[in-house]
Order: sequence, then C-alpha cells, then structure tokens
Amino acid sequence: MKTKARVVTGVKNLHKYFKEIGVDIALTALYRGVKANTIPHRKISPQVFLFNLDEIDAWLAGDESA
Repeated sequence: MKTKARVVTGVKNLHKYFKEIGVDIALTALYRGVKANTIPHRKISPQVFLFNLDEIDAWLAGDESA
C-alpha cells in the first residue's frame, strides 16, 4: 500500500511548516533559496511551488541525495 506524500504548496506554507518544527528561517531566505534552487522543490506553474516534506526533512538533516 502506498503512503500519501506529505506536501505543501507555496513558500509561505513551507515557512509555516518550518515554524511548526522549530526551524527559525526568514521568509525572504526561503524565497532566495527557491530562486537559487538550493531548497528541494518542484515548480508546478510560474508562481506555484510544491514542496515534498520528506525531501525537505532530508535536506534539513543534510542528506545530499534528497
């Protein structure tokens, strides 16, 4: 049985997730990271970004393969 992916859309929702897990990062820093392609994401339309929270958690843990 497949498990449903944990995802959020939008940088503001990602920022909210970071606050929930105790990661203190400025919203502007997240926008810069997405623009620089250093934060794992998928662009689903010109202004909408999709973030897989499992990939985000691995990225935060320093797992380069995520």
